[in-house]
Amino acid sequence: MSSTAPLPIRAPDPHPEQQYLDLIRDVWSRGSERRDRTGVGTRALFGATMRFDLSDGTVPLLTTKRVFWKSAVKELLWFLSGDTNIRPLVAQGVHIWTDWPLDRFARERITTGQQPLEAADEDELAERVRSQLFGLAELERLGLVRRTHGGAVLPALSGHEDSFATRLEADVAAKERLAEASGELLPAGASVYVDSSTTSYIAVRRLLRGKLRCTLLTNSLPVMDLVCRSDAPEVELVGVGGALRTLTRSFVGPQSVHCVRAHFADYALFSVRGVTDGGYLTDPDPLEAELKRVMIGRARHPVLLLDASKRGRAALSVVAELSDVRTIIGTGFDDGALARLAGPRVDVRVA
Repeated sequence: MSSTAPLPIRAPDPHPEQQYLDLIRDVWSRGSERRDRTGVGTRALFGATMRFDLSDGTVPLLTTKRVFWKSAVKELLWFLSGDTNIRPLVAQGVHIWTDWPLDRFARERITTGQQPLEAADEDELAERVRSQLFGLAELERLGLVRRTHGGAVLPALSGHEDSFATRLEADVAAKERLAEASGELLPAGASVYVDSSTTSYIAVRRLLRGKLRCTLLTNSLPVMDLVCRSDAPEVELVGVGGALRTLTRSFVGPQSVHCVRAHFADYALFSVRGVTDGGYLTDPDPLEAELKRVMIGRARHPVLLLDASKRGRAALSVVAELSDVRTIIGTGFDDGALARLAGPRVDVRVA
């Protein structure tokens, strides 16, 4: 009679939550202390990861309270988009992050010498934020904020920059007017530098609809994609490569500068974040500013597309001076304001 050894008992797989508990223990014992915006502080451990099996249709969610799933999904998709502006969340009824800009505004009133908000004022202000009726124009008039695409920042030299998708949805009517006017300026057969601004993107879209024969040289990935998807055999495209900025979907850096310097063009279509009262054209990112500067220098006829909201604003990096521009196409300016800003040497056109 033969005997067989008992089969080994397989240990059960650890619960997916165990790796979270292990990580928390590791952070607590080896993590470094860091300050945060709440003033409470956190402990952090660089490079830690967790892996979860999503094949059964479940999503890991660690919480001690009931979660409104639709809001959580919208917030996760917002994170993955890379956007830093809460306006898309507020538009979908998600107010997870609304209280932070509200609190910051209340504190800024005190630091700038304004009267502190009363409780009733806070309730009213919160309601305006949540309903997207917040008076940013009035705050800008008072000097408390400076308008940006889709929102506002504190009145300082700004390095803040919204994503391409967010900017594309702002001031659409003004950009369409500038695009129409720029299309009337460009002759058939022209070679044109196109920057990574959404204003120039809409101008190119108009050129493609008009079937204008031209050569476009651009560092803008959306412009490249637009041309490739369009039935426009009369348009030649020269793509400027380099390091990709995902926020603006554009190529920048030394390789981009070298590529632009290797060409000359008849025109350059570009826009900027702001124009100072002293006549300086400015942009938030120094790499974008550098490439625009080179485009202006390599174009026989630089054309600035400008709406009135850019006047009197200073971003972080200087692109050029107004005197470096051949033509300004403007919209939204009062009578004569654009001509006074540009000076006698610059051709001014109103869209």
